[in-house]
Amino acid sequence: MKALYLVEHCDLSPPPPPPLPRLTDLRKPLQKEPSDLALALGDIAAFQCIVDARPLPMVTWYKGNTRVVQGQGQGVTIYPTDPKLRGAPQFVVRPRPQWVVEGEAVYLHCVAFGRDAQGKPPIVSWLKDGRTLSVGQDGRLEIGGAGTLVIQSVRESDAGVYTCRAVNLDDTADADAALTVLVRPMIIDRPSNMAALTGTDVTLACKAKGVPEPDITWYKDGLPIMLGHYHKLLSGGDLQILGVMAVDAGMYQCLAGNDLSDTQASASLMVYDGDLTRYGRRPGSKLISYALSVEPVNSESRQRPASPHNLRPVQVSTRSVTVAWELQEKAGREDRQGLVFSVFWREVGSERERVSNTSTLEFQMQRLRPRTEYEVRVRSYNSQGPSEREATARVTTKPEVLVPSTPLRLEATPVSSTEIVVRWAPPLEPNGRILAYYLYYHKKRRLDKTSLKLKALEEFSQYSFRVAAVNSKGEGMKTNEVTARTFSDEPSEPPQNFTLEVSSSSSLTVRWQPPPLAAQNGIITGYKIRRRRKGDKQGGETFTTAGDRNTYALKDLRRGTEYQVRVAAMTANGTGPNTHWASAATFREDLDESRAPDQPAGLTTIAKATSIDVSWIPPLPSSNILVRGYILGYGLRIPDVFRIDFGPEVRHHKIENLSPNNLYVISIQAVNQRGPSPQKLTSVTTLKKDDASLHPISPPVGLTATVQSSTAVRLTWADSTLSGNEPITDHRFYTVHYKSQSSRRGKWRAVNATDLSHVVKGLRPYTEYEFQVTVTNGHRTSDFSMSVLATTEERAPSTEPRDVTPVPLQDNPLAVSLNWQPPARPNGLITDYLIYYTTHLHTEDIVWPGEDVDGESLSTVIENLTPDTTYFFIVQARNSKGVSPRSIPVQYVTPPACDTVGSKEPSVAGAFPTTMALA
Repeated sequence: MKALYLVEHCDLSPPPPPPLPRLTDLRKPLQKEPSDLALALGDIAAFQCIVDARPLPMVTWYKGNTRVVQGQGQGVTIYPTDPKLRGAPQFVVRPRPQWVVEGEAVYLHCVAFGRDAQGKPPIVSWLKDGRTLSVGQDGRLEIGGAGTLVIQSVRESDAGVYTCRAVNLDDTADADAALTVLVRPMIIDRPSNMAALTGTDVTLACKAKGVPEPDITWYKDGLPIMLGHYHKLLSGGDLQILGVMAVDAGMYQCLAGNDLSDTQASASLMVYDGDLTRYGRRPGSKLISYALSVEPVNSESRQRPASPHNLRPVQVSTRSVTVAWELQEKAGREDRQGLVFSVFWREVGSERERVSNTSTLEFQMQRLRPRTEYEVRVRSYNSQGPSEREATARVTTKPEVLVPSTPLRLEATPVSSTEIVVRWAPPLEPNGRILAYYLYYHKKRRLDKTSLKLKALEEFSQYSFRVAAVNSKGEGMKTNEVTARTFSDEPSEPPQNFTLEVSSSSSLTVRWQPPPLAAQNGIITGYKIRRRRKGDKQGGETFTTAGDRNTYALKDLRRGTEYQVRVAAMTANGTGPNTHWASAATFREDLDESRAPDQPAGLTTIAKATSIDVSWIPPLPSSNILVRGYILGYGLRIPDVFRIDFGPEVRHHKIENLSPNNLYVISIQAVNQRGPSPQKLTSVTTLKKDDASLHPISPPVGLTATVQSSTAVRLTWADSTLSGNEPITDHRFYTVHYKSQSSRRGKWRAVNATDLSHVVKGLRPYTEYEFQVTVTNGHRTSDFSMSVLATTEERAPSTEPRDVTPVPLQDNPLAVSLNWQPPARPNGLITDYLIYYTTHLHTEDIVWPGEDVDGESLSTVIENLTPDTTYFFIVQARNSKGVSPRSIPVQYVTPPACDTVGSKEPSVAGAFPTTMALA
């Protein structure tokens, strides 16, 4: 017994990290305690002791009263017991979500047990976001111990969902854990030194990144800035100051911080009253726009710009005002060149004045307060200086409708794959009684509470939410948008485009595409492939691939054996529905692919006016060369103008949209990895398109199928070109096309009829067939009718059960496990199997002991046999119509009586499970 003592937190005496400024001492009880384990010999034991606390605790392990020291061998006591150790993998230790600081190391522990039918333990591998991890490429990732994933020097890109996958031949088990990488804040857009005139608007930049996202706080001269109407924190962290004043000058600090640490950047703001060009600017400071207030070079009034007058509001709203003015003197176009107007405005009673420039005769003042009176003045400037006079006016913004302000602290939290809980706080200014809340996501909903659980949402889908409060005056402002994604779930549909191809005498190739995007319900972490021999419903093996794979090779198969395969997609939540069982038989002999195939053995065509039906025969089997597909070429008077590729199972194709009465050259080639075969060529002329062919013939209608027996089906149909009971007087005939639905490769067969009904004979019992009918009149043939399905009646099995095999039981020598395979021709649903056995082969049948086994089973255990005795076993299958022929008798000899004494000790090591205890 190997033992792995797993300690989640221990003191390995590294140099202590610097204290985190935002984390306080946390003392918590154990989150995970060790639990008893029952394992098989050779399995790995893992015990967990987990506690999240700051500072990190030191954990010590004891076996009995002896301290466990790393590297020292420890005694292990084994007690016999009978736990369920075989079957699908199970986890002793599952990886758990972890938060790690960038640059540190992280350990994701995973231990699994569970032995498959061959007694092999599970193999542990790791995936990240559904893709197989490449361990060992850069030296940072490695898998140690019983499956622990170790990531050294963690990077921000390492964050994601990690999947521990345990695989044996019976099944697959996944365990997921999210890794969050904490990143210390870093300022990526720093503020720069600035100089501005009083009244202008200033924006100091500050953007930071980190995990969690850093909070931005601004300080002026070491004191926190009180945000308000004139000091605004913009999205991203920039600070905007409206209408700077002399008191705004100083040193500004941008502080970005998260749970790990803080970082800061600073810049100075200098505020001047007048012309900046008269002042020396601080090196590195940024000059921003300002009002023109220079003194005139020539003081003669006739050279100064015309003064504005008739200042008036032309549009007033709650938060903006548009004002317009005129020039006092009549100025020509030349006098207006280079003319600039400075617009000043401030709240009545406030010293903070804002200013902006324009070259037009109107200006819109924005970001105003509702229901507030403002003083506005306008002065004009040109190269000679300012105008002699300025225009002044007062304007009052409109009152804002007393609707509620924006609700606070909107958050959306997913609680399941179809539910999200949305919560918010009441608005700071309700302006009356809140009557309801409107929640916006895909549609508008009226609510009277401050939380809501949304149900019946789509799995693993992102939703965005906004909320508005409603009072008697109406709906208020909506919150900013928040988003949340529902949890993932199992896929709701199987993989698409699932195919099974024969590669050789010992391998099959499985291909598929992911389920539809809307049905994936999460990140596809892998695909589960189930393989079994046809008829072996109890056996089989399971294989698992990564989520980014869409093909898989099944190897080490038996020659000339038919296998059944199906595929299911997996997410972190489980396995979705399986595809249908696909069947394919390996080659009896490995076909040669060292050279290209021989020429196809035959090529036939049937020409019509605008189409040609092409059929071909594969190369002769005696060539023993693998064919992976066919290339059909055709062209008007020359071959291979157009080329179409087909798989190896296709033998027929209809070339359409051709020109009537023209010569076409047709070619067919077999192809494998070595290249194409020599071409098989033929030429054919399409038919003339006479007047009758201008009107296509209608297909038969009303096709019905009536099952008459286990081998016959009667078909009837109607001809829409015949009226009533009009007899058939021309040379038209009908063709019945039918094929078996039991095999994907079933070939179409055809039989002609001259009446409106026909009995198709020689069918297989208990087999579903598809039927279609066409009508041919002269050179015209209709399209296929609508198809119908019919299943022939059952008949007693015509062949005996196969491969009857007695197998001794190690734990009971006086019992035998009898195994068999179904009849090759069951001719119906097998309801049960009749098992006969005797010690005298020629005894009358009626005195043979017998057992009845359910038809779903392919094995049974026969007990209470006599020691040292020869037994003969016969199996019969039975369906609703009767019993099959009897199988060939098989012989089995029980061991002598002396060999049965003390036989409870198994002959195979490890046949009995054990329990491990540390005493």
